[in-house]
Amino acid sequence: MSALATRQRLRSGVDMRSTSDVEHTGGPISLPLNDIGGAHIPALFLGDHGFLAKLGSELSDDEIHQRMLVALETGTVGLAGADERLLKLARAAEKSVGRPVTLMHHTDLMLKLGDTGVPYHRCAATLGHVLRQTYEVHPADDTVLGFLERFSRRGPLGGDELAALTLDRSHLEQMQTLMEQFAPNVVTVGGDFLDVLLLSGRSDLVHDGLVELRRIVGGAVLVATMYVAALVPADTAAIAPLIDGFLVPVNSEGTAMLPDRDTAISWMEAATAPILAMHTMSSGIRSPQQALDFVYQLGVRAAVVGASRVSTIQDTIHAASEALSPDANSRASR
Repeated sequence: MSALATRQRLRSGVDMRSTSDVEHTGGPISLPLNDIGGAHIPALFLGDHGFLAKLGSELSDDEIHQRMLVALETGTVGLAGADERLLKLARAAEKSVGRPVTLMHHTDLMLKLGDTGVPYHRCAATLGHVLRQTYEVHPADDTVLGFLERFSRRGPLGGDELAALTLDRSHLEQMQTLMEQFAPNVVTVGGDFLDVLLLSGRSDLVHDGLVELRRIVGGAVLVATMYVAALVPADTAAIAPLIDGFLVPVNSEGTAMLPDRDTAISWMEAATAPILAMHTMSSGIRSPQQALDFVYQLGVRAAVVGASRVSTIQDTIHAASEALSPDANSRASR
């Protein structure tokens, strides 16, 4: 299947609003909307880096708020955040602009061994160990494996420990509180903890966690993972009825696309669930226009892009509008 055919198939149901309508009025650039899991998902989210970093932001609340306002006043984008602070600031920005804003919240499935939570360093050591066994890739040659390698001496979970893992119910209770307070339109669940479960044969816990999330989440639920191409088809089929799509790395350089870019893209082309893209900028190697031209041509429903500088925020929104414009196909073919 060609990239263009994939794009047309995956974007079925997209509300292709004309950007010219709002450009003439001086309002925000209108980006396409997708109906995913009953939620209207814009083609671009800003987050997971910089002012919406899941590891925390170095900016003040006022600086974050102002950057969110720039994003919302420039285009009809969504906002993505992974903690209570960012969710609160996003809803405040929504109130300031006076129109509904699509909010994406990211979480992971926290795990326990007995009565003790599994610390991140053991999770990372386990994931790195599993990946080294799965892929013939040297850590120095891959961004993900290179990061995980620093935890390799911290002691991966053994077979008996993996078999004894349980979900951290207290984390799910915290999630329910956040859902009730902020009502995000989209929840992406994934990260190193979920990936350990998927790659070590504990998809039963993934299933149980998704069942709980479906109970407390009112919007769309997506699984975020870097390793879709490695998933056992039976495991994918088991969780498919519980989710509305996947959030996966997609970029022209193949950054974080394990085992390699072409294999990951082949998985995307065969997927029946909607695909959203993360790690789209290849760690800053590509410009917003280059990155989004590539991503949208593959047919992803939306891209999650990290941007903390005001100029980058504006450039990214304009790049998305250009990449989704009617003449994008002819530009990409040249």
